[in-house]
Amino acid sequence: MSKTFKYIVLTTLSVGCFSYLSNATLNKGRSMANEQMAYNKVIEFSEKEELQFLDFSLTYIGRVDLEKKGSLSFFKRNFQVKVDGVEAQILEVLHGQVPPKPLEFQVGNKEFTLYTFKTPDGLDLLDSKLYIKH
Repeated sequence: MSKTFKYIVLTTLSVGCFSYLSNATLNKGRSMANEQMAYNKVIEFSEKEELQFLDFSLTYIGRVDLEKKGSLSFFKRNFQVKVDGVEAQILEVLHGQVPPKPLEFQVGNKEFTLYTFKTPDGLDLLDSKLYIKH
């Protein structure tokens, strides 16, 4: 093998590995964009990012501040559920003086629960993590 050929092969492999690692980092640990998410696992999300599940997709569409009551502030976080690319419903998770409760929803005849504060096992979910129970 010539030195030039070895250099080209090694360079190509190095660039390919770097590209794969960069994509994994950009996609929050996912190896591919649009990778199907698993139920019953902690998932990191960001605003406007569409998370693909087997039965639906879920997109965090933002926070809405609600009217203050005295010194208490309330807000809701909205998630859009799509089935086959068409909006099916908006899930509103209310935040205030008490932690948000898990939110049950249906897609077709299947039931799911969205957790945004703690998982069913009590694991804390930060602002950018969620858990879908099925």
